[in-house]
Amino acid sequence: MLKKRMILLLAAMITAISVSGCGAETSDNQTQNTAEQTEQQQVSEQKGIFEEISMTDMDGNEVDSSVFAEHKLTMINIWATFCGPCLNEMPFLGELSEEYAQQEGSMQIIGIATDITDMEGNPIKEQMELAREITEQTGAGYLQLVPDDTMIQFLMENVPGVPTTFFVDSEGKFVGDAIVGARSKEEWKTEIESRLAQAEK
Repeated sequence: MLKKRMILLLAAMITAISVSGCGAETSDNQTQNTAEQTEQQQVSEQKGIFEEISMTDMDGNEVDSSVFAEHKLTMINIWATFCGPCLNEMPFLGELSEEYAQQEGSMQIIGIATDITDMEGNPIKEQMELAREITEQTGAGYLQLVPDDTMIQFLMENVPGVPTTFFVDSEGKFVGDAIVGARSKEEWKTEIESRLAQAEK
């Protein structure tokens, strides 16, 4: 079943290369607006959402806001298993994660999939397995978090489509506006360097 779904998802990636964003979807099939490719939107910032997180990764390990402390900048990529543009940029993000890992304390990437839990933050087994398979096949080996109910509420209220990317500093405070839509590796690298400069001020 998973293999069949992966084939369909890979097909979606091919057909979606010219598209940069998907309507955000929750596990109960609620949808939000489609994101535009070059659109950079200011997403309302719910104070403290990343400053006080308490979630788990996909292996069940607890993760709190101290995860940001050792890096000047953290790029938080909100994605979904159904989103072709999300999957299309994940290999780039995996490469960038490895490259910046060579610059100790510089930048890290964290992923949060929107459709691997129900509305109360309870993991959906099939979706979790699919997300794991996607991250393995796309080389997105960076930390992947499971959204809890608080994070789900924030995403529903503040994310107009996927992928959407936030940047935070070592304290979990926002660095600039969110970016809606996928980007190329070079575009992301340019954006990361710009946000690093902001975080260091």
